[in-house]
Order: sequence, then structure tokens, then C-alpha cells
Amino acid sequence: MCNTRKLENTEINLSVNDLVLTPATCALLINEIIKYLVYQKSQIPYPYAWLKNVVSRKRKSGENDKNSNPSVSRNYSAASSAYDIIEEMMKNISHQFKENGDNVKEVMVLFGATPHSPKEMIRFLIPKLEDKHIDVNHVISNEKNKNKVLRSLFLSEEWTNGMELSYPCTNMYLLINKTIANPTDDTAFFLPIRNYEHNEKVPHRTIRFLYNFYVGLCCHDLQIYNNSLNKVDDVKVEENANDGISNYWYQGKLILKGFKDCFINKQSASDLF
Repeated sequence: MCNTRKLENTEINLSVNDLVLTPATCALLINEIIKYLVYQKSQIPYPYAWLKNVVSRKRKSGENDKNSNPSVSRNYSAASSAYDIIEEMMKNISHQFKENGDNVKEVMVLFGATPHSPKEMIRFLIPKLEDKHIDVNHVISNEKNKNKVLRSLFLSEEWTNGMELSYPCTNMYLLINKTIANPTDDTAFFLPIRNYEHNEKVPHRTIRFLYNFYVGLCCHDLQIYNNSLNKVDDVKVEENANDGISNYWYQGKLILKGFKDCFINKQSASDLF
């Protein structure tokens, strides 16, 4: 059921100092929160892990079931489409951080009919990221501490209060803000939005990643991965490298359309895929 209680705008200061916050780790953290958001905001009828499981199971068993109930088939089609779109969104978030690193300043998730008149927006403010670390050197500790960071967010009072506001099925849009010289169609997924400004009157929840950046050189001491650092060592920063640089908004070309579960003889359609 839709909860229409008025949502107060909130900024959540989320400490991520337990992580080595590389671009890849930052993207992973945002993607994990998005998985949680799509369910908590009632855009998918069950947790993301279950959505992935039932769609993958159906695909492995074969999608062309001529004897399937039409209602089940329609529900599977909606679930399958939603799964593919969420996966594509997360893949392209990871790509943007991998390719642009510190140039990505903000990621924004919008819920509503259009990106210009959303019902709510979730903002992720990105700090300076570690670019001299090799992710595989920190994968074990980052995986452990990532869960700790997510728990601290999901159990916070500011977050739980915001999750009380959900909607009937609507659209979910994905936007990023990055610092570049000229806005171009640099990927097949994110397209530049001219003169975009988000409406401060729209209820919004801002997640600010707090990170104490330091120039860590621990990866230099791990000989097995030293070759991966050659590109970093060879980079030369020109004195006027930031001349003409501005922030621009980009919107993902795919839109997640929320869907509801349906029940056949009191049984979820997802059990019948």
C-alpha cells in the first residue's frame, strides 16, 4: 500500500573509512544500495536477490513454455525486463567509475513519472577516490567492511524513516553528474541532459560518503600486482588541466518500470515461472 506520509529532506553522512574507496568499490557500494532501494520503494515486489534467482532459474529451464498461464507469462515478462534493466544500470555505473574515476561527482536515483517531476530523489555525493590502489589487493577486506557500511546505513534512523514512504509502481531514472570539458554522448547508455537542475522542493534523501582520502602506496609493495600500476606512475598532470572544466548531468537511457506480483490460487506467480 502506498504510504503518503510527508517525507522530510535528510542528509545522511555515511562513513566509508573502513573501505579502500577506489572507483570500483564506490560503484559497488552504490549498486548494492540501489538493489535495496528498488524493493523498499515497491518497484519490484520481492527482494532483488529473489528477482535474480527466479529469472535466472526460468532462463536456465527454458523461457518458451507454451503451457504457461498467461498471467504468469506476463508477470515473468515484467520481472525479466526489470532484472535486465537493473543489471544494465549497475553495469554502467561501474563502467562510469572505472573510466572516469574522480570525475563522477554525484549519482542520483529518481522515482516518478518523469525525471523533471519526480516524487522523490536519492542523491549519492561522491568524495575524492583512491586511484593508486589495485582493487584485487583489497577485495577480501573491502567485501567484509562493505557489509558493515551497508548495515550502518540501512539501520540508521534517517534511512528507515525515509523508507516508510513508498509508491504505487512508477518509473525509476538514473542520472550521474561528472566533471568534463564538454558534454558528449561518450557512452551508449548515459546521454547528456542540457540545463538540468533538480527541484529542491522534491523530497530528497542525500547520502554523503565521508572518506578521509590519503595517498596510499601499499599496492606498490605487492610485487605480483606492480605491473598494473605502471599507467598510474606515468600520468603527468598539466598545470592548466582544469581549464574549461564544468559539471554536467547525464541520464541513463533505460527506465525501470515498476511492477507488481500477481497471485494464482493464492500462490505468487514467481513460484510458477
